[in-house]
Amino acid sequence: MGSRVHYLIAAILGLFLVFAYLAVGSKALDLRLGLLLGLILALFALTLWTTYRILHAIDRLASNLQLAAQGNLDQRITRIKRGAATEKLSWALNDLLDQQEAYFREVFSAFDHASRGQTYRLAMDQGLHGAFKDAMTRINVSVESLGQVQQMALKE
Repeated sequence: MGSRVHYLIAAILGLFLVFAYLAVGSKALDLRLGLLLGLILALFALTLWTTYRILHAIDRLASNLQLAAQGNLDQRITRIKRGAATEKLSWALNDLLDQQEAYFREVFSAFDHASRGQTYRLAMDQGLHGAFKDAMTRINVSVESLGQVQQMALKE
């Protein structure tokens, strides 16, 4: 997709050069008309370039979402430009990946400690929101229950 936009930009710039040549070489073409045509072509090229940049940013977002769907929660969108069309979407994706990464890290740590009899190490839910925080509360209840079962088994 990106190469097509590059070809369009090159074609527009080529047309601009042709019309500029005609404007300089032809007495029939008024200078004001040539400048207006050049301005229109420049604005069109700028529109194509902006469209290319937005499509490129969307492609990066889609790539990161595909990686996350495959279980890779480590990647993030970097160099997010303030005011960019995809700024909010990029930050939202990064925040979601942060929540998931923290959630899984804490769950794994809590159950790893519990498997070694260290049920006092509960999963920390600081910074988690919504369903992530609710699930962490339930996991901690489960880990505490495991600790109680272990204590009862030791007493018998």
